[in-house]
Amino acid sequence: RIRESDQIAERFQNLGEMAKKLTVSVGELKRPANSKLTEEEKSYIEKHLPDINQQINILMDEASKLKEDSRKANLKTMEKNAHALSQTLHSVRTKLSAFV
Repeated sequence: RIRESDQIAERFQNLGEMAKKLTVSVGELKRPANSKLTEEEKSYIEKHLPDINQQINILMDEASKLKEDSRKANLKTMEKNAHALSQTLHSVRTKLSAFV
């Protein structure tokens, strides 16, 4: 059980790091309130949006698997953390779609 818990914790840490990198890169696109994107910025986002959405989908799938594995291992805290991460990624996707 300890080994399984350690493996899940390591997976969660790796997933969290990947999600953080993605969130930071998306956050760099954020503009101040009442500020509009330039056409160049809009074009950049539209060009990279499919790749970013694919990364989000991969991370959300892994978070879902991690949540299920945590549930099976009866690791309630990890299960809740994986669910929270999935919700954060969903929020990132929603905010990103508002850019274009």
